[in-house]
Amino acid sequence: MNHVPFPTPLTELDESFAHQTPETFAAVGTTDPAWSERLYCRAVDLSGRVSIGLGLGRYANRGLMDGYATVSVGHDQRTVRASRTLRKDPVTTVVGPLRYEVVRPLEAVRFILEPNDQQPIAFDLTMTGYARPIVERNQQRRGVRQAIDVTRYIQVGTAHGEVEIDGTTVTFVQGESFAARDHSWGIRQQVGPPPSDLPSDFGIPADTAFKMLWAPSWLDTPDGRITLHLAHWDATSTRRRTEFNDVQIQHPDGRLERPTATRWRPEYEQPGRRLRRVVLDMDFADGRTMALSLEVVGDSATCLGPALYGGFRGHYHGEHRGRLHVDGEHIPDTTLPAIQPELHQLRDLLARVVDLETGHSGWGCVQVEAVGDFGDPSIEPVSYR
Repeated sequence: MNHVPFPTPLTELDESFAHQTPETFAAVGTTDPAWSERLYCRAVDLSGRVSIGLGLGRYANRGLMDGYATVSVGHDQRTVRASRTLRKDPVTTVVGPLRYEVVRPLEAVRFILEPNDQQPIAFDLTMTGYARPIVERNQQRRGVRQAIDVTRYIQVGTAHGEVEIDGTTVTFVQGESFAARDHSWGIRQQVGPPPSDLPSDFGIPADTAFKMLWAPSWLDTPDGRITLHLAHWDATSTRRRTEFNDVQIQHPDGRLERPTATRWRPEYEQPGRRLRRVVLDMDFADGRTMALSLEVVGDSATCLGPALYGGFRGHYHGEHRGRLHVDGEHIPDTTLPAIQPELHQLRDLLARVVDLETGHSGWGCVQVEAVGDFGDPSIEPVSYR
C-alpha cells in the first residue's frame, strides 16, 4: 500500500511563487529540531539613554514560536517574554503581546510590544533602513556536527514611534535614533534546553579562547552614507585556530567591499566587563588600510541574557512552555556584579563610529563576547567548562 503523507496546513504565503520544497510554507525542508528562523530589532536614542529590543523565533520542527521585548533606561532593564504553539497559526509573526510587521520589504519594518500585565512597558516603532540589507552566510562545526548553518541579512537605519515606560512616553524621532535589524534562518546552536546526554562543551577544547565582535554601523562621508557589517570571531586552542571574518562595507552606489584581514581589540572599563571602546583595523587587497573606532555612548544596554541568549534562569530559546506563555522581570541595575553570570556577556551597546584616518563619523551598535584567558586584566577569564 502506498503511504500518502498528511499535508501541512496552507497559509497565505502559499499563494506566492516562492516554494523551494514539496512542503507548504508551514513546514521546512529538514527534520533537524535545531532549525530556526529568527529576527532581532534594535533601536536606541542617540544619547544612549533609552534602548529598545525585540526578537522573535520560529522553530518549525519544535512546533513553537517565541520572542522577547526589552526596554532599558540607563542600567534599568525590563523584559517581557512570550511563547506559543504553532499548531493553528504556523507563520504569523505575533506571540502574545509581541508583534512584527513588514511595512515595505527590505526597506521598513514595524516592531510592537502591546501593553501587557507583566511589565509597565509598551512600544510601537517603525524602522527605516538607510540601504539594502547586507547578507551573511555562517557555517560552524562543533566536533563532527554542523552546529551552525545559517543565512542572515542585516540592515541599519533609524526608528520613529513611541515607547511607554511606567506611565511616561518617550518619542523616537526619525533621523535622531539608531536602529538595526537582522533576520536569519537555518540550523543554529542553543535551541531548546541542553541535551542531558551530552556535555555542555561538546566539541569545544577545554583550552579554547574565543572572542566575537558584531557591530552593524554606518559612516557619513562626502560621497554619501556607507553602511558597515562588522562581524568577526576568532577561536584559538592548542588544537587549531579558527577565524570567521565577514566584515562588509557597502558603498553609496551599492558596491560591496570586503577586507582581506581584520584585527580588533576591545577596551574595557576597569574593573569589570563593561565595554568602553573597540578599535578595528582592516587590510584590503589593493594595499589600503582602514581603522575604525567604536566608542560606547551612554549607559544603556540591551542585555541579551534575559532575552534567553545563552539561557536565563533555566529557560531557553525554542523551549515548549505551553499553548501560550508570557512572563518577564525587572532588573533595576544590570551592572551589579552578583547578577553578571546569569546576564552573560552579550549585550547591545550604542557606539559612535569614527574613521581614524579621515575623521568621518556615524553610529552603530556593538556586541562583544570573550571567553577564555586573553591576558587582559580588565576582563576576568571565563572557561567553557
